[in-house]
Amino acid sequence: AGAEAGAKAGVFEEGSGSVTMPADTRVAMLLATLLILAGPQPVHAHGEATIIVRASRARPAIERILKADNLRVDLLSPAEVAARMEEIEQGAAPDDFWAAYQAHVRAWRAYASAIARSRGSDARDPDKRATLAVVEARIAINRSFDMVEMQARKYGARLPARSTAR
Repeated sequence: AGAEAGAKAGVFEEGSGSVTMPADTRVAMLLATLLILAGPQPVHAHGEATIIVRASRARPAIERILKADNLRVDLLSPAEVAARMEEIEQGAAPDDFWAAYQAHVRAWRAYASAIARSRGSDARDPDKRATLAVVEARIAINRSFDMVEMQARKYGARLPARSTAR
């Protein structure tokens, strides 16, 4: 009778390797564990989750940057493109988006440098290393923009339609 009373109270029985406890205690412990694993959720003063507040500010900031970035690259030199991109300010754009965008700006700057180094290098560059550097830099621009686009979509931002000839 004593072992049975101890088991009902949640006592560990030596040598048995298990703890027995009432079902309501097990449920309470499971809920407590889930709450601990879930962690605290940040809440804004009006009861809105913080991530929603950030997303609502982030989306227009990202869309503003993408609109300013939507340049007619066919009418500008790569150096001009990079210079105009460098003028765009972060504003309320989130840091992870901004980091991706700055990597994209650096890719344009590298492309401009590769083109400048390749000019007139045919005679001095018989194995076309300078040309290859230009091609690789252009590929880096595309890859870096893929990252910008991925970050923008993460915040629900829409990409503007590509600039076209008017």
